[in-house]
Amino acid sequence: MKRLILILLLILTLALTMAGCKGKKANVEEIDAPTYSDALEGLKEGTLLIDYFEQPQAVPGDTHYSELVLYSLDAEHLTLTSYTRESEEAPEKEVSYIVPVSVYDEAMAAIDKAEMGAWKDHDDYSGITGFLYVTKFYRDGEYTRVTSEHMPDNGKESFWTVWSILSKNMKEENLVP
Repeated sequence: MKRLILILLLILTLALTMAGCKGKKANVEEIDAPTYSDALEGLKEGTLLIDYFEQPQAVPGDTHYSELVLYSLDAEHLTLTSYTRESEEAPEKEVSYIVPVSVYDEAMAAIDKAEMGAWKDHDDYSGITGFLYVTKFYRDGEYTRVTSEHMPDNGKESFWTVWSILSKNMKEENLVP
């Protein structure tokens, strides 16, 4: 009986993991990206610009997570840092990349297209179960934080789009030495 329960929990964990962002291909080609990055001029290096976080919530004891954080660097480049942890016992892994400033423009265009900044004002949004998604973004000197607990029915795709835009430059040639 214990073995059956463990197998069912494993199947549920795998199903929830597959439902996460990494299995979804968002259509990032359709996003017209204005130059949001013009507003970043003069920011201190290392200022947090966008923070994307995801973690399964349905399986007790499942503590793996993934986080992508975009930081200011200079007029043409940003630093993207990936933080992941595979389990409660595993150490957190941190990998950083140098990415073009256009990543911020594209991600902010996706955030605006989905009207993510207004999600926090709606109590009638149902959110989802199984995964927690959080995005925090910088605009005009302030941060806005939105979660899957207050998202519209199609909000999961908006989170996937932000993840896809941020992660597409996570390539070996962009690694911070």
